Amino acid sequence: MLTEERFAKILSILERMGSVTVQQLMTELDASESTVRRDLNTLDANGQLVKVRLSRYTAERF
Repeated sequence: MLTEERFAKILSILERMGSVTVQQLMTELDASESTVRRDLNTLDANGQLVKVRLSRYTAERF
């Protein structure tokens, strides 16, 4: 899966579930922990999601 496809899928999952953990995304995307964390950090830096705890992310912006 290409990076942009993963980004879109992560945002879609967040929209559906409200918040997710790295572990949930690893399962949903069939991706490694490092790949998921790198994608989440990029999306967070772009303001597309928010890290709310050590490994929980949400689509909500505060």
